[in-house]
Amino acid sequence: MKVFNRARQSKRDQVPRRRQADASAGFDEPTDTSRRYLRNRTLSQSSIEAEEPSARTRAHVLTRRRRRVGSILVLIAGVCVVLLLLMAQFTAQVTIALGSAVTKQVDTAPYAASINAYLDQHPVERIRFALGKEALNEFIVASDPEIASVEQTTNWGIGATRYTITLRQPVAGWQINGRQYYVDQQGIAFEKNHFVDPSVQIVDQSGASLEQGTTVTSTRFLSFVGKLVSQTQGRGYAITEARLPLGTTREVAVKVKDINYEFRLSIDRGAGEQAEDMARVISYLASRSVTPGYVDLRVEGRAFYL
Repeated sequence: MKVFNRARQSKRDQVPRRRQADASAGFDEPTDTSRRYLRNRTLSQSSIEAEEPSARTRAHVLTRRRRRVGSILVLIAGVCVVLLLLMAQFTAQVTIALGSAVTKQVDTAPYAASINAYLDQHPVERIRFALGKEALNEFIVASDPEIASVEQTTNWGIGATRYTITLRQPVAGWQINGRQYYVDQQGIAFEKNHFVDPSVQIVDQSGASLEQGTTVTSTRFLSFVGKLVSQTQGRGYAITEARLPLGTTREVAVKVKDINYEFRLSIDRGAGEQAEDMARVISYLASRSVTPGYVDLRVEGRAFYL
């Protein structure tokens, strides 16, 4: 029996001490928090929170916070820059400059009001780079026909923009239905003239109606009248009036200063040729003391008078 017991004793002594300690320890919860994380045990949230983060963890947290704060600051700075640019490009006040020298005083307030009226209808275009130039020109020319074009030129301080307007310069006066108009080299009619009144007055008796800002005559007709005025001045005469007869637009009756009869011309013939014929007829009739009602020079090489 003693030998057998010694054998059992020796086998029991061969068990590792750590297993003997675990077997003898039981299942009581240790009170020391450092011993709570044992094998095959569930980690409790309270034990995790109780642990203080390491220095490396704190460094990572601070880095993330710095990046977050830096991103917010960059975003705020970007928004501020965009707002400043929009404020610098915003048109709150309109100033007017003239693109050509005029001989009469120009009140620019109505033109500034017209531009403001357009910008009120298109508020987005108060930002300078968003301005629709063609639409602005169409709006201004429709409301103020004496303006040939308007262009946004320079910034005139914060919130103010300068617009340069080009006024139409008349080549002839145009009288129709008792109202005085002017017409530029493109044939556009308008009422307000800021330049010296033209020497040629065209009286329209053709019966056509006239609306400001529309083409009242062809550029060919105006070119003919302009050349005729120039050619007659070179021969010592001055045309004071050109009249469009009823029912035709290819003929013109002109009056010469200090001459008591008129000449009927055709725009299909050269202005220089008819100016030369006109000077010859004036000399011929003056030498014979004849004062006709009119002289017809529409046919080349012929002069008819009545």
